[in-house]
Amino acid sequence: MPLVTLTGLAPDLDGAGIIIDFFTGTTQYYFKYHHYQGHSFLFAFLTASIAAFLAKSQKTLGWFLSLFVIHLHFICDL
Repeated sequence: MPLVTLTGLAPDLDGAGIIIDFFTGTTQYYFKYHHYQGHSFLFAFLTASIAAFLAKSQKTLGWFLSLFVIHLHFICDL
């Protein structure tokens, strides 16, 4: 299930602000938003729900696996 793998990587999308910070030199998006927006239970629930909606089969299993890998991501960040 590549969709489950992508949901495990999704919490770090908020880290893309470091690119903007690098080129502008004046913004602080990475330090303000990384680990605050994408690393929340609301984000985990929404991402798992979107993954289940996009899954072609076994939507319930996809939802639980997505929720599991997102929380595994959170644990590994600790």
